[in-house]
Amino acid sequence: MGPCKGAFAFCSFHCLGLITSDEPQEVVYSDGNKGKAWVGIHLTDKIASVGSLWSSCCPIVVGHIRAFNDPRVPQLIAELAEGRVVKTH
Repeated sequence: MGPCKGAFAFCSFHCLGLITSDEPQEVVYSDGNKGKAWVGIHLTDKIASVGSLWSSCCPIVVGHIRAFNDPRVPQLIAELAEGRVVKTH
């Protein structure tokens, strides 16, 4: 399965993220260049804090959260993307 909302993926810096966008978005990089990239949140603290903005123009997908078949998953992804605290119980 390719990049899509709910996918776990690595960016070019080998940081794991959770894609939260429905499609690639326009992003502005630190050097001022613009491009289209999948956006989401960092799941590791390798170069940024967990939960901070993550992006990749060509993510390497390693899994998908929908594999858990939980009907609450879309809402959980939305809450994570908005930075809200997620309660699972």
